[in-house]
Amino acid sequence: MLAPVPDEVPPQDARLFEGGWPEAAAYVRREAEAGNPVLVNIFASWCGPCRNEMPMLTEAAEDNPDVTFLGIDHQDRLEDGEEFVEEFDVNFATIHDLEGDVAINVGGIGMPTTVVFDADGKLAERVVGEVTESTLVELLDAARG
Repeated sequence: MLAPVPDEVPPQDARLFEGGWPEAAAYVRREAEAGNPVLVNIFASWCGPCRNEMPMLTEAAEDNPDVTFLGIDHQDRLEDGEEFVEEFDVNFATIHDLEGDVAINVGGIGMPTTVVFDADGKLAERVVGEVTESTLVELLDAARG
């Protein structure tokens, strides 16, 4: 689904950039134009499985520089999102999505949801629920095409 083009695309070092689907879609579009696949993880501070998987995701972001990671703080108080990002030392761009429209637009029906977009900007794979090492490998493979 095409999103309206926002006034500003979140930078690669964004920390809880205020936005939603238009900003996330613009981020994916910009990365795709540069030939980069994107893994998008939708999390919330109140979500236990999100807390469980985040250390693995931050490590994967470091270990897979050919895939851009983007975090979406879903319907969270900004203060709680800030604490989460700090606690887990999230090392990739994040968007604070108070309305929750990113999850709606990528078919996220539970927390967490992780999706990957290939280097053409097309949705390639979706995992609803906590990722494991094996599902993370599958997601990264799907992102790379």
